Formats: sequence, C-alpha cells, structure tokens
Amino acid sequence: MNDIKPLPVTKREVKTLSPLQQIARNGFVWLAEPTVFYWTLVGMHSGILRREYVIRTEELNSKIFFDELAANDNTELLTALIAQRNQLKQEIRDRGNPMFKAWAERRNSLKYGDKLGPDYAFLLAKQRDKHPDWTVLQQRTEILKGVARTSEEVNTTAAILEYGGYAFAVLLLLRLLLSMAWSQRGEGLLSGLQVVGSWLLGGLGVLIAVSFSVQYAHDSQIFWVALASGIGLAFVLVFAWDMIFKALFSKLQRDLKAIDKLRP
Repeated sequence: MNDIKPLPVTKREVKTLSPLQQIARNGFVWLAEPTVFYWTLVGMHSGILRREYVIRTEELNSKIFFDELAANDNTELLTALIAQRNQLKQEIRDRGNPMFKAWAERRNSLKYGDKLGPDYAFLLAKQRDKHPDWTVLQQRTEILKGVARTSEEVNTTAAILEYGGYAFAVLLLLRLLLSMAWSQRGEGLLSGLQVVGSWLLGGLGVLIAVSFSVQYAHDSQIFWVALASGIGLAFVLVFAWDMIFKALFSKLQRDLKAIDKLRP
C-alpha cells in the first residue's frame, strides 16, 4: 500500500508595513475614521430632525387660523403662533448637533436680534416696509403664511446631509466587513471589535469636544474650533484605545502567529 502524503499547508505571509505606511494607517484610523463616523451619524440625525420640523411647522398653517384672523383681526393668535414656532425651533435645536444650534442662533441674532427668531412686532414692521400699500389684514395674513414657511435651502442641505450619511454608513460597514475578512486566522472578531471600538470612542470624543468648544468659541470661529477640538480629542481617545487593545490581545496574537510558524 502506498503511503498517503498529507497535502502541504501554505503558510500565510503577513505583510509588514513600512514606517510611512504605518503612519498613514494610524492617521487614518486615529483621525479620519472616527470623525467620519461621527459626522455620518450627525448627517442622518440632522436630516430626520429637519423633516420633523418641516412637518410640525406646516401644521401651523391651518385654514381655521386664517378664518379667525379674517373674522376678528386677532393679533393674539399671531403672537401665539409665532411663539409656538420659536419654541419648536428651540426643541429641534436642543435635540440636534450643538454646532448647528450655535450657528443657527448666531444667524438669527444677527438677522432678527433674537437667537430664536423674529417676534410679531419685527415681522409686522418688515411687512409694512415691504408692502406699505397693503391693508393691515393683508400684512397680518402674510405673517401667518410665513409662520408655516421653512427655508428650502436649509431643507435641501439637511436632505443632502442625511442621504450622504446613509452612503457613508454603507461604506463604513463595508470597511468593517473587509477588515474582518482580511484579518489573520482567528482574528476576525478581534479586528471588528478594534474598529468598532475606535469609532465609538472617537465619535464620543468629537461629540464632547464639539459640545464644549461651541460654548466658548467666538461666533465666527465656531466651525473651525469645533472641528479642530473634535479631531484632537478623538485622536487622544482612539490612540489610547489602540494601545490598550494591542496590549490586551497581543498575547493571543503572538500565540496565533506561533501556531502559524509551526505549520509545515
């Protein structure tokens, strides 16, 4: 009987990165990925909040209100609806990204003299300047129409952020799956855990940094201060996570590599 020889097992070669490639890899993992992860979530959430705001704002445009205004010339109705619209703005902003909230409040403060938005007196004065030949009822009717009107430019921007966020979410998921598939034998789950951990910690770092920085940054520098501080804190947290992760699982990785070396 002929001896059956076992099939040779091909050893998997582990490619060693050059110092420059290692720097590029670390920069991407520690800086780019957590920042992209955070703003991906922000984009999706912002679009969802904006749609809710538009829908709830349109509910203020009721025929009953127009009939009441025409019948009684009710200025209290207008004042109440404008206040309700401003309260809705505040609620949506409080639930959204702190940098977007700071930007919107700065814009309204410069445009209307109030961070929430214009009051009835401001809007009435604007209508009188814009339409001096209109009757008071026509001017107030136009104010009522404006209560339920939102900026198409902002709506479009929010939609772009939302669907752009969905696209980046797909890319991040694909990157995670590829990282797990390309990892060494037995290290797929560890690789996935390392990537997801860096995203979560880095995203948390960006959130904390943005939340605090917008409170102290000068109005014209809100965006850049928030971006720089967010990337900085994300880098610190992800760098720490990367070092801790490698220290915790280095023994397991050495054992797996030792097993690979024993293969014929």
